[in-house]
Amino acid sequence: MIVGGRVFDRSTDYNKDASKTPLPVNPYKIADVVKPDLMWNTQSLFAINPEIKAFKSINDNLDFFKFKSFAYTPKNLNETWVFAAIGVPDAVNFPMPQGGYPAVILVHGGNGEVFPEWVRWWNKKGYVALAFDTYSNQLSDSFVKEVNPEGGVSERNGPLNDSVDDKLNSWTYHVVASIILSNNVLRARSDVNPNLICLTGISWGGVATSFASAVDKRFACFAPVYGAGYLYEDSKWTGLNDKVLVNGLSGSDLKEWIKYYDPSSYLTFDVKPTLFVAGINDNCFSVKNRQKSAQLVKGKKFFAQHSDLGHGHWYTKTPEIYEFFQHVLFGKEITIIDGVTVSSGVATLRYTNKRFDAVKFVYTTSKDEDSHKWEFISETVEPINGVYSYTLPIDTVAFAFEVYHSDISPDCVFSTEIYLNK
Repeated sequence: MIVGGRVFDRSTDYNKDASKTPLPVNPYKIADVVKPDLMWNTQSLFAINPEIKAFKSINDNLDFFKFKSFAYTPKNLNETWVFAAIGVPDAVNFPMPQGGYPAVILVHGGNGEVFPEWVRWWNKKGYVALAFDTYSNQLSDSFVKEVNPEGGVSERNGPLNDSVDDKLNSWTYHVVASIILSNNVLRARSDVNPNLICLTGISWGGVATSFASAVDKRFACFAPVYGAGYLYEDSKWTGLNDKVLVNGLSGSDLKEWIKYYDPSSYLTFDVKPTLFVAGINDNCFSVKNRQKSAQLVKGKKFFAQHSDLGHGHWYTKTPEIYEFFQHVLFGKEITIIDGVTVSSGVATLRYTNKRFDAVKFVYTTSKDEDSHKWEFISETVEPINGVYSYTLPIDTVAFAFEVYHSDISPDCVFSTEIYLNK
């Protein structure tokens, strides 16, 4: 199949020669567990070699295309075609390694689109990158978002309007199916190492990444940005009143919705290394719920909780995702945040491998039950004999340490989790 002047390897042989497909260095591998009541028939889905049709060639390294997906009956579509973009690294700067390039799937959030520059950002890091549209949109000749007449679910607030009586037409079903099919597209390419494919998503894309963590165990690791679970108790979304379906549910109906459509029902089956990225000042997803969500994960957890990262598609401001991927895939040494010890009202950062050059202590004494209204204070911490400690202010409600790596980027932040001090 020719797309944009290049051949998509249509081989269905996903089990390539092991000597040519190195496994991740990943020292955190544990046994897979899969959510038992899935909407997706993964055995069938994983075997699909997605039909692809050309859409537009942008340049030698970036193509727009569509891949065939499932029916969407509200629009009387017996099949849908998901708009996507794929880009490859410059072979001069990044010669293809033995076994193929590492790869990443990029899932945008609400009001987002397929961002070509996001794809290119990863290409410049040596990754094949695939971004797909999570709704029924595409890009025009001038890169303006427009309706994809072959697309399924229209723009909406993630899973909040998904009905348990109509699972196969839900946003959740279709976005996870698109992630699986995108994985299939990458795994069928001769220039991609199928063992080195990662997944990251922003906002509702972070929610979709959380869903996929329980469904598609072929990924090496995950990096959800902002998105969290417990949506049904988050004031941001419950404040929409009757504008979303979940707010009208209770009892057994709500339990059924949670089982299929809330990330809290999926993250407990995530066994892969996972980096939780967000702004502590994020105005969309609750700090408390994100922390509760992270605690569900059985795999090794990493955190990049920025004190100043307002909600948005700020993919250039989260370089720690690349550092995390390199650590899991290739063993790159990074600072490992081991947590915090609190003794006599003093919090002390625990870490391994000092790769950073600055530490900040971030805390709030806000008393509002709604964590969206919390105001955080950031203070620089000076080490004493290599130890970073901070005396907890009276009435501290939540806190974290941020660890800065300015040799990588002023925006590169790893952190502890957010500790709830009540």
